[in-house]
Amino acid sequence: MATSGVFLDLSKDTLISSLKKNKGIVIDCARDLNCTRWTFLKYVRAEPEALELMNALRSGYDEIVLDMAEDNVVKLLEQCDSTTTFYTLNMRGDKRGWNKDKKPDTTQELNRMIVLEKENADLQAKIAELQAKLPLDHSGSQAASKLLQEAPDKSQSNDPVQS
Repeated sequence: MATSGVFLDLSKDTLISSLKKNKGIVIDCARDLNCTRWTFLKYVRAEPEALELMNALRSGYDEIVLDMAEDNVVKLLEQCDSTTTFYTLNMRGDKRGWNKDKKPDTTQELNRMIVLEKENADLQAKIAELQAKLPLDHSGSQAASKLLQEAPDKSQSNDPVQS
């Protein structure tokens, strides 16, 4: 970075070239031109054409970033991600009766949904493990009989409290 007291002569063409190269991202332009972001912004604000270009590039880039984020939300919704579903309904579901009264603390709600999703995944894994150990016939009676046979008999417990 440039030190204080050093005079930079950043021409309009240099500013515009750096803005195009770095897609209007100020910190990248400043690094490219070896100055602070504040110095870069001072020069850009002094050149109306450079300022207009920076704003246009940043606005266009914001749209691209939003498009990418929305695309990711759609992909997560297609995968039945419950956290994304909850978030989407809270943020965009007003027209259909979701979230009419107040906006929830989405951070707290998202954290709660993440915990529930993990617990759900743990339960699904446990169910799959149990199902693998105990194949059911069509009536389920063999499985029930097997469970009863394997269950410990509480009447023969050595526990002095139960005696």
